[in-house]
Amino acid sequence: TLSRVQDKANWARPVVVTAQQSNTAFTDKEQIWADNAASSSFFGRAYICFAEFRSNGHHNPGTEIAPLTVSYSSDGGDTWTTKQIQPADAGGHGQGGYGSSGCTVRTDSDGVVYVFVEQFQNPLQSGLPTHGTHVMFKSFDGGAHWTKARKIATVTDPCFFLDPLSGRCVMDGYIGAR
Repeated sequence: TLSRVQDKANWARPVVVTAQQSNTAFTDKEQIWADNAASSSFFGRAYICFAEFRSNGHHNPGTEIAPLTVSYSSDGGDTWTTKQIQPADAGGHGQGGYGSSGCTVRTDSDGVVYVFVEQFQNPLQSGLPTHGTHVMFKSFDGGAHWTKARKIATVTDPCFFLDPLSGRCVMDGYIGAR
């Protein structure tokens, strides 16, 4: 009820889910979701997906190590378990391609967890504009295990210009409007 939500005593202090993360890593484009289906055996479990950029000594475009990661909590956020659901590829090699980012996490009424993400193409190899792939991962056990990526659709990325100043693929010119 609304009165329960408005009562400050019912709220816990904020939690940093990635507190165990390295000092040389950062998360990007996080998204959070809670299983809200009473019919689900994982009802109330919270999920966060994100790309976890890790330092590997240099940060040239396409060389960052950024595995796709999902954290989940079944105790209201007091504790979190983190799973890397895609390898920490760099430079366009392996499952992650040139890179993956922009995840979305959702659940269905049976408790299946879905993570959607875009995998990018290397503009130096594919030309411009690049055409990425939307892929989907599934977990049938509340986030403990994940399927391999399944291609959903091909998309045209907003990458129309290789900025010589930043080295990034952009749509808005030099250094862009970030």
